[in-house]
Amino acid sequence: MYDWINKLTKLTVLDLDHMNIHDEILPYLGNLTNLYFVSMAGNFIFGHIPSSFMNLTQLTLLDLRINQLQGQISSSFSNFKSLENLNLGHNNFSGKVGIEAFLELDKLELLALDGNSLSFETTTNYTNDTLPELKYLGLASCNLKEFPAFLGYQTNLIGLFLYDNEIEGFIPNWIWNNSRETLQIFSVGNNLITGFHQHPRFLPWIHLEAFDVSYNQLQGQLPVGPKMDLDL
Repeated sequence: MYDWINKLTKLTVLDLDHMNIHDEILPYLGNLTNLYFVSMAGNFIFGHIPSSFMNLTQLTLLDLRINQLQGQISSSFSNFKSLENLNLGHNNFSGKVGIEAFLELDKLELLALDGNSLSFETTTNYTNDTLPELKYLGLASCNLKEFPAFLGYQTNLIGLFLYDNEIEGFIPNWIWNNSRETLQIFSVGNNLITGFHQHPRFLPWIHLEAFDVSYNQLQGQLPVGPKMDLDL
């Protein structure tokens, strides 16, 4: 359907959002190595991401959300050294994946894996020097059982989306010390969270606008904070 693009060898931006595309990602797109912006969100693109796609090493944005892509998410994404925005949400990706797959993406600011059939693995072998400094993290519906430990090293988050998982127990106290100056959205609805460790009276995020802890198993009094919509 879009094979004519192959002739545009100097193309730097490819935006095919909401184009009603029913096709696979054509392998020859990997020949357009000048591309730095690729967005195909909101289509019906199926199949796997072709290996030739990893030739697009100049990419700063790759947005493939809301399609029907499948397969596993591997460390091949480490080829995209300049990548700032990676959105693979709401597809049919499966298998296990962890933050390790993205450790070499030093410039990554947005990572969205929401709404797939993934299991996001959490480990504790991180340091602040090895992790990208994320601004937006979407791990909704990623079969999480706990808060990922690497969040303890994130100081510039604006949006954190961990809803629709199986996170149990208390929200850990270390999360209150992170991104105090930047966090605007904290969304952990529809989990199995029972409360807040050390029960803070006030939320620490001074720019918080949305605080979603709905559909959990919370007990006791909620902390309060300025300038926010409270969704219970």
